[in-house]
Amino acid sequence: MTVATVAAVVIAWLQFRDDTTAARSTHWVVWATIAIGAVWLGYALLVGAVLVLGRLFCLSDVCRGPLGSPT
Repeated sequence: MTVATVAAVVIAWLQFRDDTTAARSTHWVVWATIAIGAVWLGYALLVGAVLVLGRLFCLSDVCRGPLGSPT
């Protein structure tokens, strides 16, 4: 879904750029695609960063065992 979102945002951005060059008004769907896509991509990057940092600092039971267990 993230790859499709990136593709949609890139296409919407290209449409916006073309509209700006031709001095046309940009359709509201282009603006909505850019706005919603940017929010979704920001969320996906945040979740990805949390997962990577969780794995990096060993914050799950998978790499350190459950809390309260004898080591």
